[in-house]
Amino acid sequence: MADSSLFKDKLLQLSRLSGPIVVSRIGFLLLSLVDTMMVGRYATESLAAISITHAIADTYMLIAAGLLLGILVMGSIAIGQQDPRAAGLAAQRGVVQALGLGLLCALASAASLPLLSRFGVQADLAAAIAQLMGVVALGLPAILIYIAYSFFLEGISRPMPATLVILGGNLINGVLCYAMVYGAFGLPEMGALGSAWCTTLVRLLMALAIMLYVHRFMADRADFGINRRFAWGWSQWQMQRRIGYGGGLSFGIEAGAFMLIAVMAGVASPLIAAACAVLVNIRSILFMIPIGVGFATSILVGMAHGNRDLPDIRRSTQAGLWLGVTLSTLCALLLAALPGPLLAQYSHDAQLLAAALSSMLLLALAMPFDAWQGVMSNALRGREDALAPTLIHGIAYLLLMVPLGWLLTLHWQRGLNGLVEAMLIGNLVAAALMTQRHYQLNRRGSEAPAAAALPDEGV
Repeated sequence: MADSSLFKDKLLQLSRLSGPIVVSRIGFLLLSLVDTMMVGRYATESLAAISITHAIADTYMLIAAGLLLGILVMGSIAIGQQDPRAAGLAAQRGVVQALGLGLLCALASAASLPLLSRFGVQADLAAAIAQLMGVVALGLPAILIYIAYSFFLEGISRPMPATLVILGGNLINGVLCYAMVYGAFGLPEMGALGSAWCTTLVRLLMALAIMLYVHRFMADRADFGINRRFAWGWSQWQMQRRIGYGGGLSFGIEAGAFMLIAVMAGVASPLIAAACAVLVNIRSILFMIPIGVGFATSILVGMAHGNRDLPDIRRSTQAGLWLGVTLSTLCALLLAALPGPLLAQYSHDAQLLAAALSSMLLLALAMPFDAWQGVMSNALRGREDALAPTLIHGIAYLLLMVPLGWLLTLHWQRGLNGLVEAMLIGNLVAAALMTQRHYQLNRRGSEAPAAAALPDEGV
């Protein structure tokens, strides 16, 4: 009875923390979703271009976001150890890191464009992607600065300000994107290029808004020393970087694998590319629910890890898994029940809708396993197990899902169904391996040393 009561309390705590984080993650994806939907309704031929542009740029952005993940984990551990200044230092170092990573991501996105022709993407489509990328890349430093500050706020269990910023950004984006794509409110009609400019402008506004809150309006900012000068102390934040290395590789592997899936669809045909873009977009927006739960789980696990409380680590992980998979299963049922109305929000093109409709049930089947691996990977990072999720994602997605997608789609001519089948198998393998790693750590009965106990040596 006591264990049941403790689990219910943990589930309630997780629900309260994960709610704003889930809304924030969904809001983050809605920025791209609105662009995709408006461009798809404006001109179907532009849908593949804007989708592949975001797939490339977002791959680098997600790698960088993973490199910043140490801000969140070290912040939650610092709160567990009742050391707010350590959380503030993690944020200060992370914001500087975010600016540098944003510039590198912009350069990498532009440098990736010549590879499109080598993958067999048609010349007209590649030219459209190049034009859009020149605009989207400009906003990458700003969005990574926003991510760094949001990780800080989430790590100290105050996700609401970041959530309000992303909601405000979506309101502005919805109006501005419509105006710039269709030429409303006195603005010129710019089509897909207008949506790209809108994304960049909104990302800049979001970065400025969250910076203003943290540095000027957060009531206890002095406790975190967020406005104080700080020593870079390379050796002093090695665990933050180590978690970031694992997170960056893991996010990059997963995002890169899905980028390759999008490119394979483009090689198959422009129609399959557009239909795949719609399905991946739906998957991405719904995946933000369990990934938000996963981030909240990593915060609670990190706090328990800071306290060296193994039973609480187990409860936090179990609560996160239960909540994340349950919510994802409900979304999958909705997806299976109403595929037509959901797809109709993206385009009125009958051929595109028919191509996507046949794969919606497969996508729904893959979602609970996707949620399972997403929650478990974040729980492992919360206990400073940075390497295992990275290796597992490499095995499940790069070594299995991508080659299988090529075989099923291009070699065995299964079209879009082949790509979604590859996603399903990759998710299933990742979920199984993440769970096995969790039980392996639990059986050891002891955790890795807390961040404060690590030796001061560089990485």
